[in-house]
Amino acid sequence: MLQSLFRNYWFLSTILYISVPIREFVAVAGGEARLPCNIAIPKEPDIISLILWYREAPKSPIYTLDFRKGLPDDAKHFPGKSLTGRGHFETNEYPPTLKIDPTFVEDEGVYKCRIEYRRSRTVTRPVKLIIIVPPQAVVIMDERNQKLKRLAGPYDEGAYLSLHCEAEGGNPAPIVTWWRDGSLIDDTYFRTSQGFVRNELVILALRRSDFMVELTCQASNTNLTSPINASVRIDLNIAPEVSLQLGANIKYSTIKEGNDVYLECVIKANPPVSELTWFFEGVPFYGNSSAGVIISNQSLVLQKVRKEHRGNYKCLAANAEGQGQSLELLLEVRCKFVY
Repeated sequence: MLQSLFRNYWFLSTILYISVPIREFVAVAGGEARLPCNIAIPKEPDIISLILWYREAPKSPIYTLDFRKGLPDDAKHFPGKSLTGRGHFETNEYPPTLKIDPTFVEDEGVYKCRIEYRRSRTVTRPVKLIIIVPPQAVVIMDERNQKLKRLAGPYDEGAYLSLHCEAEGGNPAPIVTWWRDGSLIDDTYFRTSQGFVRNELVILALRRSDFMVELTCQASNTNLTSPINASVRIDLNIAPEVSLQLGANIKYSTIKEGNDVYLECVIKANPPVSELTWFFEGVPFYGNSSAGVIISNQSLVLQKVRKEHRGNYKCLAANAEGQGQSLELLLEVRCKFVY
């Protein structure tokens, strides 16, 4: 009988001392923190005498709300030294909330809201404040640990590319990711011996499609603020890629004798082309303004086109990386009927 009573007493005691998880609230350093005190403040006087806020285990409260003189709406606010000018206990909200703005890293900890009733026991409501410190900076470096701004390279087509992104600061440690055209391409990262968080992006063989593409490194440790980021574009040495097309607003089927015809040599190259040659029926073709043939930059203009201008045209471009030529474009000139 006694053993049974002892077991029941031990079981009930265990239940009474089970710890209840403390509610956690998150704020960003420099922003606002909101800590609720889960009570309803009565409108009647003589119910509550004091509401006291404590942080960790200090001897003095960091904030005091005194109801002992007057109605609840006339309670006196006394922020402690640590909250002077940045702390206010908002009693018109439910639940009433202690607001701290701005917050400091040192504000992190367990807070206790103690309600002292005039004719009943004191009640304490604990909450935990977690302060997040965003990362301070993001730096992109090449394989030689040279800091990069705006451009990486130039590299040759097919070259191996290694870019390092490091995030400085942040608590908790940030997630560091690489993005291309809004799509995530690398989310593997690690902490260096110097305390930075690094993500190393590797492209085994650069392609022409990588030319001037923007790569962005992001670092973030909370969704309460926007990630910080840095970007570079890939600079490639590429031989000319050439295409030939009719100028804007010219329809192939409507070219007639007497029309002005524009041909555009479209070139993608880096470095810029140093030589551009036009061909007509496989033979180099040069400008002759008196004959109505004008070559300007990457455009060929045939003024008042004639039947003898019918035939195949192409353009060839060259730079330090090589040369490229367009496919042939067949120009047909319809007869101009005279009525």
